[in-house]
Amino acid sequence: MITINTVATPGQLECRVSGHLTQADYEDTLSPALEQAFSTSDTLRVLVIIDNDLSGMDAGAVWEDTKLGLAHWRGFDRLAVVTDLGFARVGVRAFAPLMPCPVQVFAHVDIDAARLWLRESLGTIHAQELAPGTMELCLLGEVDADAYTRAKEALAAHVTQGEEFRLLLDVRGFDGWQGPAAMAAHLRTVMAHAGQAKRIAIVGASHWQHAAELIGKRVLAAKVNYFDSDKYAEAREWVLGTKAA
Repeated sequence: MITINTVATPGQLECRVSGHLTQADYEDTLSPALEQAFSTSDTLRVLVIIDNDLSGMDAGAVWEDTKLGLAHWRGFDRLAVVTDLGFARVGVRAFAPLMPCPVQVFAHVDIDAARLWLRESLGTIHAQELAPGTMELCLLGEVDADAYTRAKEALAAHVTQGEEFRLLLDVRGFDGWQGPAAMAAHLRTVMAHAGQAKRIAIVGASHWQHAAELIGKRVLAAKVNYFDSDKYAEAREWVLGTKAA
């Protein structure tokens, strides 16, 4: 079953999926909603809420899902998926590097954060705690100095001063800084916590991002490892210490 929720913000679509998905769910509900949304906006930000009773989808639903994705491949600006189901979280993160837009997964208790992430300008830093003492920072678009202020507040809320922590830095959707002030804010944030970092994983898609690994190994005491964009899961395992370097 697919239910479309009313969203007042133009260019945004919110849907909830539950039970067993059929081809009719796509043809009668999701497809018309997407076509209507794209008729008033060139790009779309989508929030998908997956209920815990999701039991799967039939072959027709899989085909309709594929067709919809291909038909609007370049039209999606951002995708947020809210779910507590382990297999769904793993699946979304596995396909995220293949998507043409930034993708984030949120738990049901963080649904307000998911909606906020969709509304934010593309230049932002999204922070979340992966585990006690382990943070993930996701840099998106062209980041400004104010974004680092919010990132520092998130770090301060989860990282105790003087204690070691681990960091997963996701820069797959990062396009650079909005001027020298933002770059200076980046350096200040790094230096403020450089001595505390025990392990840093960088997930990126550019040669200069790979170079950050080499620089980090020279100036930081932490173990630093770079992972290509399709190796997010490996980076996560490594930074959490569940996978050897």
